[in-house]
Amino acid sequence: MVCAKSVDDFRKNHVSLTELAGSRNRDAANLSKELYRYGVRPLRIGDKCQRFFRWCDVI
Repeated sequence: MVCAKSVDDFRKNHVSLTELAGSRNRDAANLSKELYRYGVRPLRIGDKCQRFFRWCDVI
C-alpha cells in the first residue's frame, strides 16, 4: 500500500509524459524524442508503465 503523502511527494517532483505534452500543447511522441536528444531520460519504472520525468529535468 502507498500512503497519500508519498503520492503527493511524487507528483510534486515528477510529471508524466502525457501531462507534460498536454501542458505544452505538444505531441507526446515528438516531445519524448526531443527530450532524449537533450539527454533527458524518464524514470525506470517498468516497460508497461507511463513514462515519468523529474520536473527539474524538463523545466
